[in-house]
Amino acid sequence: LNEPDWSYWETTPGIKGLYEEMVPQIRSLLPARRYAILLNFMDSPRVEGARWLAMMRVRDPDSFENVVYDAHIYHSYGDDNKMGADEWHGDMDSCKTCCRDPLTLAELVEAKLPIVVGEYSLNTGFAGSPDFYLQFMQQQLSAWANIPGMIGSFFWNFLVLRQPGSWYKEMSLLQLFAPQGPLPPVSQMNLSSLCPGMDLTRCPQYDPEAVTGKDDCVWQTKTTTLPPLQQPWQAGGWDPSWLGPPARLQPPDRPPDYAYPTLWSPETSPAALPAPAPVL
Repeated sequence: LNEPDWSYWETTPGIKGLYEEMVPQIRSLLPARRYAILLNFMDSPRVEGARWLAMMRVRDPDSFENVVYDAHIYHSYGDDNKMGADEWHGDMDSCKTCCRDPLTLAELVEAKLPIVVGEYSLNTGFAGSPDFYLQFMQQQLSAWANIPGMIGSFFWNFLVLRQPGSWYKEMSLLQLFAPQGPLPPVSQMNLSSLCPGMDLTRCPQYDPEAVTGKDDCVWQTKTTTLPPLQQPWQAGGWDPSWLGPPARLQPPDRPPDYAYPTLWSPETSPAALPAPAPVL
């Protein structure tokens, strides 16, 4: 299901009942060692779906192994600050990406789930610029690269067939990257940590169990020395074996590919893996 209406989660028939019946049937045909199953959840905050999927991975591990929580994350569709805003600034989105968005996924990390961002873009509801596109893309990719359990992300869309100068360039990956667009290859972006260069001590505080993808985010004025914002999973480190055998993560000796998740298992040698897709 793509972006199912969450009001139907508990109904009969409903989303939960469908997932509980559908996944074992699909898994009987598509083994977990070769196929991931992505389930899209639209709960906000992201709590109920994460706890249900964690429970099902314990209750029926054979069927729910390599079943991935698919989160769609946009700074639009109700989170674009358009209504009532006299003007827009890029730091609205940097605050959301660096401070708020990782916390919206904290419950998934706490539940030790594999995660994929099934949709994201550079759309904000406002006109962008090359400098903003670079900042927004790099910060989002740095977030995905540093959230435990994140196995990949999908940009919406690879190519939008649009008239020159028309809308939706910010949602068309091929037209954003060189040579058609202003963005450099991902290999030239610094994704070593969450939002490199940003002062995360200025992040506002959120409740991880209550924060949603529509909550405002404003960088705080730094008046006192505060410790850097620590995500809930950082205090004790993160063990990738939590994902269960085999842990389908990017092999450490291959550069990450952010166009799609590369599923990897320890029994597969890196030499046997296909070559990574060329960087746009």
